[in-house]
Amino acid sequence: TDEIGRGWINYRDLAVSHLGGIYERLLEYSLVHEVQAVDDYRDLPEINRIVARPASFARKVSGSYYTHDDLVRLILRESVGLLAEERVETFGKLVASWKKRTSLNPGDWDRLDKADPAGAILELKVCDPAMGSGHFLVALVDDLADRVLESVTAAQLLVAAQPWAAHLVELGRPWQSPVVARVAHIRRSIKGQAQVHGWRVTDAQLDDRHIVRRMVLKKSIFGVDKNLMAVELAKTALWLHTFTVGAPLSFLDHHLKQGDSLHGEQLQAVQHDLQALGMLFQQAELDRLEFAARNLAQVADYTDVDIAEARLSKQLADAADAQVAPLHALLDFWRAMRWLQPLWPPEKPEKLARLGDDNLRMALAELFSPQRNLVTTLDAGRVQGTGAGADAANALMQHTRELAGREHFFHWWTAFPTVFAGPTPGFDAVIGNPPWDMLQMQEVEWFAERLPAIAMQSRAADRKALISRLQKTNPEVWQQFEAASERSTAEQRVVRTSGDFPLL
Repeated sequence: TDEIGRGWINYRDLAVSHLGGIYERLLEYSLVHEVQAVDDYRDLPEINRIVARPASFARKVSGSYYTHDDLVRLILRESVGLLAEERVETFGKLVASWKKRTSLNPGDWDRLDKADPAGAILELKVCDPAMGSGHFLVALVDDLADRVLESVTAAQLLVAAQPWAAHLVELGRPWQSPVVARVAHIRRSIKGQAQVHGWRVTDAQLDDRHIVRRMVLKKSIFGVDKNLMAVELAKTALWLHTFTVGAPLSFLDHHLKQGDSLHGEQLQAVQHDLQALGMLFQQAELDRLEFAARNLAQVADYTDVDIAEARLSKQLADAADAQVAPLHALLDFWRAMRWLQPLWPPEKPEKLARLGDDNLRMALAELFSPQRNLVTTLDAGRVQGTGAGADAANALMQHTRELAGREHFFHWWTAFPTVFAGPTPGFDAVIGNPPWDMLQMQEVEWFAERLPAIAMQSRAADRKALISRLQKTNPEVWQQFEAASERSTAEQRVVRTSGDFPLL
């Protein structure tokens, strides 16, 4: 409050978690463009300005809530902690099963390496489906890195105490976790790059914890958020937290993505629906997922020790995205049709001809022609040719693309093909502070940010009377309100009828 009480702030002392608080505060305001005429000076141009207007319910609407550190640690301990303990116990049981042996054959040593708990913990796949500014993910990186390093030490001590490993101890070459060699390789690579470029890098700046955190970051961490600003902020938080001198920022786009976690389609289910409608779904389309999975698995194994490796990560991820883009076009269309049509998808081909109005029926007849590859058509975004059917189909595809872009549908099975492929598909753990509110249009909250006079009405009847007058007095707000109401109704119907949430 005065010059004497002021002091310098060292931003070095700010924790990465503070970004979450900043993010929350930013959500409490919306930027509005205002144009103000200057009445007294008619020859002067209008005043254009950007105004920060309070948006009191923005955090609730977006599900953006900061979670206290104690709760974060509790959730990680009771989820990821238990998974890590299971892998340590599995390794201990394997070692215990050999307690009567005096030596191991080469195959047994291979089994020991494969059962290494540190490596098994690094294979965990953990997701925050509403990551916000990445507060949970930052804490998760530290938690997993610490567990990896602890299990490395514990496993090496356990093996060294066994009779069948005594000869290695005597030779001064005790068994080590394969993760140790991987860490050493990464350290050598970073040092080599530093020497080439003349950077000064010390061993203290490249300790095991720094390097393991980079490994965890690329391999184990997954996050999704509907808000693009949140996704970028989460990347920033993770970059700052895992920064390693002498190495570039890690490529994170393969595991941190924008999208609505609640709304997406399963490719296998859509494939079944297409077959019921008599449409072909070629094996080549499924091969796209295998290609993407191989690329993204390679990206996850890189630790981006130099610029070339980081760029290669991006190239591989971009190629994977290009491969699955046609599948995403199909899934976006399918989800959008659920929003637009209560009876979608129809169970039989003949029911297509009974949906909607004439334009919709013409569009569907064009798109679902037996001679047409629907995936290719939706990926191209346009039906070639003239006529009412082609025009209707093109208009429908444009409408569904706009709806999918606005709602940010997120198709988990194709967005993360490495997670949902193989014999045990899915994440090992889903953590975080997810959106909890009801999917319901709240008139008071909606109008509080636009027309407070309506929101402040104590009686619902008075409020609805004022709302109905908006059609004449303020048609712009009326149209926005109608659109928001229709969206809320459609979303409630979709989550009830899509089969994704059977307990609702």
